[in-house]
Amino acid sequence: MLPLANVAKARFWLGIGAIAGLHRLYLAQVNNAFIFLSTGGIFLFGPVYDLFYVNRLVHEYNDELVDNSIEKEDVANNSLDKSNKDNVAWFSLDSVYDLLAQIAYGMWLGLCLYFVLTFLILTSPAERLLFAFFLAIGVASGVYIAGNRGNKIRKLSYIWIERQLTISTSAKTKYILTVGSLVSDYIKGDTAELHRIFKENPQIQYMPYVRKPTWKKPPAKSTKNSAEWYSVIKSSFNWDLSIEDEKKFSREFDWVKFVTAFIVDYIRVNIRYLDRKANKSVEMEPLKWVSWRLFAISTFSADFFVNDRELTKICIQWMKDHNEAKQENSDKFKWQKISRKRACEIINSIFN
Repeated sequence: MLPLANVAKARFWLGIGAIAGLHRLYLAQVNNAFIFLSTGGIFLFGPVYDLFYVNRLVHEYNDELVDNSIEKEDVANNSLDKSNKDNVAWFSLDSVYDLLAQIAYGMWLGLCLYFVLTFLILTSPAERLLFAFFLAIGVASGVYIAGNRGNKIRKLSYIWIERQLTISTSAKTKYILTVGSLVSDYIKGDTAELHRIFKENPQIQYMPYVRKPTWKKPPAKSTKNSAEWYSVIKSSFNWDLSIEDEKKFSREFDWVKFVTAFIVDYIRVNIRYLDRKANKSVEMEPLKWVSWRLFAISTFSADFFVNDRELTKICIQWMKDHNEAKQENSDKFKWQKISRKRACEIINSIFN
């Protein structure tokens, strides 16, 4: 374990280099130190604040070192308690403040970079596009740096890149891949393994994404969980959504699942398409098949991560109900029935 911090040393570094963030650097808060350095100690208010709270900063740093040491021992002894891994609320006012602070610092860093380049290098108005490019770099860097201060985490990868897939080719053979590795192999042309995995039409199961907490312990403030905050916001804006409307509202913004399902379906069907093309038994192009599959998922209100077996059952049940009610509602929603029937036929065609 690293040596524990000392309050006297922290105050010493605060006294000689507060504006440069030396006391934050002493507490291994590199990003915080850079923020102090690039903003003049957040316009001289930061050192005043830390002067009164330096004891708490040192205690938090020492507590984190002790917690990390205990956690490593638990992992080594296979006795890690994961019961508190979901203590972090999905939404709280602290997260909103953090987001606003990240955006503000990003804009400040971008403007600083903009004026430095304007004064030292670029003087022509015709180079505004380059100005905007460097401004965007500054903003993105600022958001990333501020988002990784302390125990906070802001990853560069998207959630769907780390989504894991369990691909079952048989009762005994299973592969565990990530969407990122799947896309990487496909782009690089390493399709031999993908051909071997997808040629027998395996069943794909999307494993749940594990959201890691951004701090070790639940915060003392903002104890309301996401459901409570949702109720507060809902009552503030006088929303009156039924259960069905709430499901529809949440699905409309579920673009992460949509993109993930689209990418995985396209890759696996394109592999089968190339095999069938070699055997001259092509029935439909991959992009069209994936589009019809996603349409079927949407129109049947199924989850985007539904597997082929469950989606086929939904189609069979709908076809059965449709045939029984054909005489009663022959003209009602005719276009929807035709498109659903077509989608079910196309989905089943790839598995035959």
